[in-house]
Amino acid sequence: MTKNVDNTAKKSTQSPTGPAESSALEPLLPTVIQFLDEMEMGYDPPETFKSEDGADRFGIHSSILLDNGRYNVIISGNERKRFVMFCITSPTVVPRKKRLAVAEFITRVNYGLINGNLEMDFSDGEVGYKISLSVTKSPVTTNLLHSPFMIGLINMDTYQSFLESVVIGECTPEEANEASRKEEQPEAAKS
Repeated sequence: MTKNVDNTAKKSTQSPTGPAESSALEPLLPTVIQFLDEMEMGYDPPETFKSEDGADRFGIHSSILLDNGRYNVIISGNERKRFVMFCITSPTVVPRKKRLAVAEFITRVNYGLINGNLEMDFSDGEVGYKISLSVTKSPVTTNLLHSPFMIGLINMDTYQSFLESVVIGECTPEEANEASRKEEQPEAAKS
């Protein structure tokens, strides 16, 4: 189902001393919805709420099947701070006894990453790849959302098999990291 979303930016009023007011720019949520529609990804109805500071926030849940698993995708945003964050969560939940080893693997991987990062919730073993985009001075477009989203998907799917190898004890965190560095990275992940 495709939704018709107006994505034209209002003219911003930039003062000589600072960035344009975020209220002069179009809301982020309609563009995020348009992006998901263009990607032909199903999604749950967006949840909107006010944060403690009164900012309009949103969250959208989706999922996607890739080569190494089915990933949950959470897209969240803050209209006042003008950011969109993508979190792609692994289908692997790390058992408590393997969390230190996985944390070491994640730390080693993150050291070489340019955009985004892997992270693990120590309380429940959830692993995800998080990448965000700040659009404080310009209108957001679906093209602008595409690159960070694809980097997150590609990287999570690339590191998934190495993460699993650490969890099941096939290799050490150091060996998994070295093996992941030898695997050819797709062009989209290099940008």
